[in-house]
Amino acid sequence: MANYLEVDLRTPSSQIVNLRNEEATRSQIIQELRNLRINPNIKLGDPILIYFAGYGARVNVPDSWNASYYVELIVPHDCFTSDPHTGADVLAIPDRTLGA
Repeated sequence: MANYLEVDLRTPSSQIVNLRNEEATRSQIIQELRNLRINPNIKLGDPILIYFAGYGARVNVPDSWNASYYVELIVPHDCFTSDPHTGADVLAIPDRTLGA
């Protein structure tokens, strides 16, 4: 995908974020999505491509939501490990987080 963007579409490499393997942690994926919101080079109407080639999952919504549908998840590289800073379990990223 990066090659297609750079060669065929002539997108400058400085405009491409490519997280692979151990770089694709939960915190880094969320941080890069947040960076889109504050990037001064992105103007209203500019196209943004978010391409994810990895594992996904789907779980039932919590009972407290009183709804009958699923939550879609992307599974980052460090999912189900312990955060080295807090010791907390690293979880998948729900679609609601991506949408926010």
